[in-house]
Parts: sequence; structure tokens; C-alpha cells
Amino acid sequence: MLQILLIITWLIFGTTLASSLFYKNDNNNQILGVTLSCKHASTPEAQKIIKGYKGACYLIFLIFFGISFLILTEAMRPFVEFYMLSLVFINFFVHWRIYDVYQHKIFSLKKEKEWIYPRNNEVTVDINVAREKGKAGITSAWVWLFFLLSFMPMVYLLLHPQAREFYPIVLSLIGPFCQVIMIFLYYQLRNRHTPVLSDNTEINKACARVEERINTAAATFSAFAVLL
Repeated sequence: MLQILLIITWLIFGTTLASSLFYKNDNNNQILGVTLSCKHASTPEAQKIIKGYKGACYLIFLIFFGISFLILTEAMRPFVEFYMLSLVFINFFVHWRIYDVYQHKIFSLKKEKEWIYPRNNEVTVDINVAREKGKAGITSAWVWLFFLLSFMPMVYLLLHPQAREFYPIVLSLIGPFCQVIMIFLYYQLRNRHTPVLSDNTEINKACARVEERINTAAATFSAFAVLL
């Protein structure tokens, strides 16, 4: 039982880490939620902040990974569920604070360097490719199905009250909560902007379909792994 709780805790930590690291990558010319051109994002100052954010995220994961082993100690057994939930919520909060701190650093750097972008920039997008968005990837029905299935432990505990002595009902909420994160990740990856790679629309369509298929497959399999 304790080993299962420990593995679930690690999965949540890993999912939170992956979600946090997602924002360090260039997402429609945004780094940590701040608009930044590829040229400016590649400067040593910006890369130093991004590297610091990445290192902080990994450090948080390692710290919480280490202290999670206290779940296995005799002294913690009477409070294991409370301890696990506390770790999860504190982990979420710390990741959010790190994101907020480094977002502010990126914004301050942009303001200091006066990296101001005109609003009338030409948008390089193939309209024909944009119209195909959402058609080539794995259907969102899977992530929604995993979300519904994640309520099965709660339904079982509601139907069998005696089982709550060994598995508190509050722990059954962890699955649906993680699946909500996976649904958000799925739509973020599916709707990512696809850059124009060629003057040939068919080539752009083919590349966009492959990218969308890979992105949605990664999100879907991640949701399945979290469900397990």
C-alpha cells in the first residue's frame, strides 16, 4: 500500500515537472508567458534565466522526491495520507512560485533591454494549414475517457464504505486532478502554432499533420500513464 502511494506521488511530481518545463520552450514566441523573439530568447542573458528556471524545476523535483521516502517510515504511517497530500500541494505551490519569479525576471530583462515589438508584425501562417488544425491528431475523446475512468476509485469507495479504512476517499481525487492537467496539456500541444516551412502548402500540411500527431500522441500516452 505504501509503495503504491509512493509511486503515485512520484507520478504527480513528474507530471508537475513536465508541465513546468513546457513553459521554458518557445511557444508562439513566448518564454514563461512573456513574448520574446527567437533572437532575443537566444541571448546569453535570456538563456541564463531559462537555464536557472530549468535547474530550479529539477531541484524541486529532486528535493520532493527525496523527502517523499518518509512515507515509508514507521513514524509517518499514521499520517501518511495527510503527508502525501501536503507534499503534492506544496509541490504545486513551489512550482507556481518558481514560475512567477522567473517570469518576472524575463519580463524585467525585456524591459531593461527595451525589447519592444511592433504590433503590425507580419504573421507567417499558412491559412490552409490553420484550417486543418485539430484534424490530424489523436482524438481528444481518449483524454476525456481517461478523465472519466479516473473517477472509478471514488465510485468504488462510495459503494464500499469499508474500503475507506484502507484507502481514504480524499486520495481518489488525485487521479481526476492529474487528468485535468493532462487534458490541459493535450489541448496546449494540439493547438501549438505550426511554423511555415515552405512556400508549398502541401509540404506545410504534411509537416503540420506529423507534428500534431506526435504532440497529441505524447499527451494521450502521458494521460494513460497517469491513469495507470
